[in-house]
Amino acid sequence: MAKQLSSILTDRKILTKLVLLSVLVLTALCLRFAGIDEYLDMNKLDELLSICRDFPPIIYIFCMAAVPVLFLPGFPFVVLAGLLYGNVMGFVYAMIGASAGSAIAFLLSRYIAHQWACRLFGGGKYEKLQHMTKQNGWQVVLILRLIPLFPFTPLNYALGLTSVSFNHYLIATVIGILPACAAFVLFSNSLWQFLLTGTASHLILGGGLVLLVILLPVAAKKLKLIKVKNQP
Repeated sequence: MAKQLSSILTDRKILTKLVLLSVLVLTALCLRFAGIDEYLDMNKLDELLSICRDFPPIIYIFCMAAVPVLFLPGFPFVVLAGLLYGNVMGFVYAMIGASAGSAIAFLLSRYIAHQWACRLFGGGKYEKLQHMTKQNGWQVVLILRLIPLFPFTPLNYALGLTSVSFNHYLIATVIGILPACAAFVLFSNSLWQFLLTGTASHLILGGGLVLLVILLPVAAKKLKLIKVKNQP
């Protein structure tokens, strides 16, 4: 029963992400072909983004690093990186911020807020997480970053309670979040460029990468890469 419930919840999360992606793309297409300038002053919006770009990138990196520590949703901040800094530097700044925040949350859980983290993440599926990491360590961290079975922010704190070394945790985290970060930065920037200029080439690539990231858990299930979640 628990196995079926887990599968249903995972499927719902994937369906929600697919619906959100479809709504974003369809909204952009409708606005573009209906004449977006009639609804929004794109030049003024672009000027606003230009003003934000004048601020030192360290401010964005600091805000992005605070996201995992404070249990804030990371998606809007990753999207913002693509809008402000473009594909390359947006990806770089988002990766630095997300990696730093994940490291801080891990260290807080292990050395400073250990008792609080134990109360919050000490039972249920997180006990299975501790068992998994004892046997496979960084490999489990990498798989859980690539295939999000656990919410991103709580996972940072929960892994601080395991025996995984900080170096292995950080390396696996950086590698694991790289594909999703690249996909969302590219998608957000290409979506904005499509609204401004009507150029859709990068939008197709960005949307395809986001779709691939969303469907990765489904592929992992088929290949039985995540059966470890339901082990006793």
